[in-house]
Amino acid sequence: MLKSNGSVRLTPSPFLKVVLVVIAVALCLIALRGFLGPPVLYAQSGNEMDVNIKSIGGWSVYGSVPIEIKSSATLPVEIESKIQLSD
Repeated sequence: MLKSNGSVRLTPSPFLKVVLVVIAVALCLIALRGFLGPPVLYAQSGNEMDVNIKSIGGWSVYGSVPIEIKSSATLPVEIESKIQLSD
């Protein structure tokens, strides 16, 4: 709207007011959700799942894990490229 002194006054539309109110209410709900705490969670469902190791490499496991050490020798390391470090 143009006033008599030449300045323009802008008024927000009703649609803009509704959108800003909806955004404000949504932000308030998000903020309040943190104070209300998380919902109750249950760790177990009705089904049980067997997570025990039954065999490793074809070996059956009964109270201990079969470990076979083939060699304790050191392995050779080959360097294919050199890195120059600056002092």
